[in-house]
Amino acid sequence: MFCAGYWIAFHPKISLEYFLYMLGPVIYHLSHHLLLMISASVTNEKGDEAKSILQCLLEHFHPEIRMKIKYEKNVALKSNLTLWKIYVFDRSLIIASFGCLLTYGFLLANLGPEY
Repeated sequence: MFCAGYWIAFHPKISLEYFLYMLGPVIYHLSHHLLLMISASVTNEKGDEAKSILQCLLEHFHPEIRMKIKYEKNVALKSNLTLWKIYVFDRSLIIASFGCLLTYGFLLANLGPEY
């Protein structure tokens, strides 16, 4: 994605056919990137929302010891979609990943076409 985007942006003489040829992979990889990251971040948000709703429901009903034990065993565990168990997927990760690609693009553009 990055290489094709770089060639589209900084190649001095580019034909329409080559532009469309390189635009296809860029659109494919960009949509794939967004599809994975948005679905993972929405899944994490909905999981946290379901846990908070379940906690509120347990507080409103008559507390039973058996129900609390099941809740603590099954639901209270932290389970999120992560990047190699280092960073949890959230909306800020989507923005940060595009910021990283943009920054690398600026750095390579400043180096010039000979690199």
